Amino acid sequence: MVIEAEGRMFVRQWADKLGLRDWDVRFTTLPSGEGLFAEVDFRPEEKVAQVRVDPALPDEEVLESCVVHELLHLVLKPYTVPTERMLATLDEPFRTFMAGVVEDAEEQIIETLVRAFGFDRFRPILELVDEWPAFAPGSL
Repeated sequence: MVIEAEGRMFVRQWADKLGLRDWDVRFTTLPSGEGLFAEVDFRPEEKVAQVRVDPALPDEEVLESCVVHELLHLVLKPYTVPTERMLATLDEPFRTFMAGVVEDAEEQIIETLVRAFGFDRFRPILELVDEWPAFAPGSL
């Protein structure tokens, strides 16, 4: 499949650019109907990851931006894992609330970087602009 060849190429290129040479990052597609553009599964202690994308992405730019977005999760792992461990020690409902705050912050940081790299990832899903106005077209 073309998307798999392009996806593997983007993973290699961006893993190198982002300093993830010591990670074993694989690429594959998501099963149909998952409702996601992309996701990454990883084991940070082993530095192994799998980037999975929807095979029905609209174009190569969206594919590449999804790969970059998921790889940035790996770049941030040295900073987020200690926070996640600390959050696990908290009592509910504060743990769930703070986990959501940290997750939202990570996503905002990643999307800011994706946009700084020149990708317009939110073009197809502008409804997220209501939640994160900083991602409105022309705001950065």
